[in-house]
Amino acid sequence: MSEEGVFIEVLADNRLTPVPDQVVFRIDFLLGLDLQNRRDRALAKFLALGNSATEAARHFGVSEARVSQVRSKLRSSWQEFQREWAS
Repeated sequence: MSEEGVFIEVLADNRLTPVPDQVVFRIDFLLGLDLQNRRDRALAKFLALGNSATEAARHFGVSEARVSQVRSKLRSSWQEFQREWAS
């Protein structure tokens, strides 16, 4: 299975969130990722699959502090993306 397939499967494996909310999240999450540069998008997917900041730093050849910076940037970008779609 491709990395993208694994990623979509992880997002789909959720029995607690109502299905309509899951659908909206999957669409929004992927649209939000499209706004990121390739490296940050790859890091976001890597972290979303459950990998730690330490594992991400090692995998991408950056410091844990840099992973934290990118994660903060992704969080801010996600919040802004959600505000734009809500209005």
